[in-house]
Amino acid sequence: MLEVKRNELLELNDDVVIHGIPELEKFWAFNLQTGDQYSLSETAYFLLAGFDEPGSIEMAANRLSGEYNISSDTAEQDCLDIISQYLGEGLLKIKR
Repeated sequence: MLEVKRNELLELNDDVVIHGIPELEKFWAFNLQTGDQYSLSETAYFLLAGFDEPGSIEMAANRLSGEYNISSDTAEQDCLDIISQYLGEGLLKIKR
């Protein structure tokens, strides 16, 4: 997993689009350059959608905590896990 700092700005990779059909509980990410597609959980979709604009892990954890009524510590750890995975897979990138 890639190491990322809490306050580092992240955003969706330019070649990635996400799509969801909430009423069917189906969510995906597509890498338009590689053709890779990913099935997402509702939570992962919610997190990725928040990175349409640059944001930090701290921001994402606050959104997650508010949306799903979980503790800040739990939300931050969940964000770190998911974001590290998606950075490694190229869905997210660190804003330079």
